[in-house]
Amino acid sequence: MLIKFRKPSDALTSEIVNKGFYMNRRKLLSTASALGGMALVPAILPTANAGRPQFTTVKKTSWGKDLKPTTLDAITSHNNFYEFGSGKSDPKKYAHTLKTKPWSIEI
Repeated sequence: MLIKFRKPSDALTSEIVNKGFYMNRRKLLSTASALGGMALVPAILPTANAGRPQFTTVKKTSWGKDLKPTTLDAITSHNNFYEFGSGKSDPKKYAHTLKTKPWSIEI
């Protein structure tokens, strides 16, 4: 049997990828994307308990009885980035001075 070699430029597109395989791959990707999106729906939609999960197997203990919840200000102002200063509270104090007007994004 004689094996005939061709240059890559001589290959027909129908020999590279079967059209049926190509179309099925697109269906697979779109189905996987749809299923992934559907998995996020419960996390996005509000529930009867305002989005709070129900933990039915959690047991109450005496640990943490004296602890108080963290304040909203402490939660929303925490920052480990030091672009505005080296102190933990510096970013909250000085972030409003950042000028972003002449900036642009190019893709």
